[in-house]
Amino acid sequence: MSEKRADVVEVDGNKSVENSGLVTAYPAAVVAAPVGPAIPLPAPRLPSPEEELYQHSFDAVVAVNLHRKNQQRLVRGLKFVDGMAFVLPILFLGSQYIPNDAVKKVVEIFGSIVSVFLLALVGISYVLEWRSRLQRHETYLGTNVGLASRLKEAVRRSAQLPETELALLLREVSDSKKEDLTLLKKNDHEEHEAYREALKEVGGQDVKCPICKQSPWLFKKGENRCGACNNSIDGQT
Repeated sequence: MSEKRADVVEVDGNKSVENSGLVTAYPAAVVAAPVGPAIPLPAPRLPSPEEELYQHSFDAVVAVNLHRKNQQRLVRGLKFVDGMAFVLPILFLGSQYIPNDAVKKVVEIFGSIVSVFLLALVGISYVLEWRSRLQRHETYLGTNVGLASRLKEAVRRSAQLPETELALLLREVSDSKKEDLTLLKKNDHEEHEAYREALKEVGGQDVKCPICKQSPWLFKKGENRCGACNNSIDGQT
């Protein structure tokens, strides 16, 4: 194997490396070690357009699951607030018809506690914008469902896909992911679960996690877990 050598020259008291007509100045201590062969560092392989579209399609399915989980959580919270708002007047009205003063007093005290709790929940839901966030999750859940479908179709005809259509599709992907990053809070547990659900939806019964080769249908907890699906990898070599 031939080695590409470099000449060391001295410029204004500093040593420098001269190679292929380029001179770069370095302190003398830096070039004291022998200069070895020039070894190019390998760059990662760029995905093909088909692979890139498929990855975006899968990401959209994961986003659908994350939006759905957040939507369901907000719906439960808002239903709980509405339920308490419905129960509260019943407590106060019902207490007026209780003949036993002791029981009536207990119901009134309980109603007062519920009133304070309800007031706190309404304040929290207002500050955290539960209703507006619910609407945004519903909107982008639908956006990602449609986007995943269009990307899946684009994968099938990627060889004949016009460049203008591909550019518009990728711009839509970029805009959707920006909103996803803003709206979806970091939650490792939910992200792992959404990833497993996406694997099931996309790959069917025989799908395996591409990282740990475990089935998302057979989720097991363990001390050592896959960084993608969070499935146990204990016992693997």
